[in-house]
Amino acid sequence: MERRKKELGTTTTNEFPEKKEAVKEKSFKWSKYLDPKNDEFFKEGNYTPPKPFMELARNPTDTNISNWMAYNKKKNALNQRLQVRMREYLTKNAELTPEVKKVVQAKTINTQTQFDPSRYRIRMYFDSKCPHCKRMFNTLLALQNRGIYVEALQTDDAKISKASYPIPTRKASASEIKKQNIKAVPLTLIADLKKKELYPPIKGFQSIEAMTALIKEGESL
Repeated sequence: MERRKKELGTTTTNEFPEKKEAVKEKSFKWSKYLDPKNDEFFKEGNYTPPKPFMELARNPTDTNISNWMAYNKKKNALNQRLQVRMREYLTKNAELTPEVKKVVQAKTINTQTQFDPSRYRIRMYFDSKCPHCKRMFNTLLALQNRGIYVEALQTDDAKISKASYPIPTRKASASEIKKQNIKAVPLTLIADLKKKELYPPIKGFQSIEAMTALIKEGESL
């Protein structure tokens, strides 16, 4: 019996050996994202921030902050150049059909990101069951991907998983809700750090184009 126990013990050890493999940490290569010739430079993910932003969020070192600013500066420069070329194209090609012109103009609007993202802070008040709020999260994510700090404050008491939201969220206090006189959501606030001013509250769903236009309008006032 003792001999059988030893044999079984030996067999178990041989059949299920423990394998310990060292996990190799891969270094982040900024060169992939600082070169406009690389497709990764333009990727912003599907409801996921671009990898440079995630690297910055995980490791906000001086080097990563500097590279993040360079990344956004290059994207904005390319977007501005594209917008100019779109307008030149429309001017030279008067024979374009209205349908084609509409498409080109829409592409031009989508490239308007000519502002300093570090200048702004955006906050949205939302209800976890509000469909328009859920749509607004996509707009805020796009603004976050352009380098603006955004956050969302929940006004209802339902339990939510923060991991299911693409931007930082927290519960709004009763005093905050009263101070902002929130009676309907989504309600979005834009703070201009340079002017030290708060834009008038923005009610309802807003597209990325509408939010960009509001920011630019505020700069000119």
